[in-house]
Amino acid sequence: MSAITHEVAEKEILTWVPLKRLSDRKKESFKDITENLIDAMMDGHLVLREDGCLVQKLQEPKGDLKQLEFKNRIEIGEIHKQTANEKTDGDVRTLAVVAALTGQAKGFLRKLEPHDYSVSQSIAVFFL
Repeated sequence: MSAITHEVAEKEILTWVPLKRLSDRKKESFKDITENLIDAMMDGHLVLREDGCLVQKLQEPKGDLKQLEFKNRIEIGEIHKQTANEKTDGDVRTLAVVAALTGQAKGFLRKLEPHDYSVSQSIAVFFL
């Protein structure tokens, strides 16, 4: 049983997407990723707060951390701080964006279960 309906989840995510200031073409190319976020919201693993920030409830909490809170906006310098002294490929850059958005260490994020990290990656794509 879903936590919320597809229609409600879609409305929530489609409220969040415009905050990212993407072109219509880019939004269209992110349809599958948007659907992944809608699914996570339907399953109760993702919530849109009133301030427009997404909160991911981890399916597999790590220690005391049970959720990740994502900032609405980040500056490119925050991403660069996360990639200093590292060779950056697409995976490392995505991880850096997740770290910058959540304030969590990359080492910690590397320990997330794949199903939890896939939601985080989907959010990060909107900031690449």
